[in-house]
Amino acid sequence: MSWAFEDQRSAECRFGEPVVDGARAAVDWWGVITSSDGSVQSLAGTSLLRFDDDGLVVEQRDAWSDVDGYRELPDWAT
Repeated sequence: MSWAFEDQRSAECRFGEPVVDGARAAVDWWGVITSSDGSVQSLAGTSLLRFDDDGLVVEQRDAWSDVDGYRELPDWAT
């Protein structure tokens, strides 16, 4: 997975409170990524997760959107 992060100079991330039901969870997330060339991209998304009996993720689906430039991350996300 290094290809996904090798161009990043920095990343600021925040996560919302997960919604959990049995072995499934959903979590909102936000990020601002600065690339090695100085360009900035803001992202927001939701991950849907399913866990096995050991607590390991066995299924993950993500939906997200991104825009060029900096967008303030939500204050209520932790």
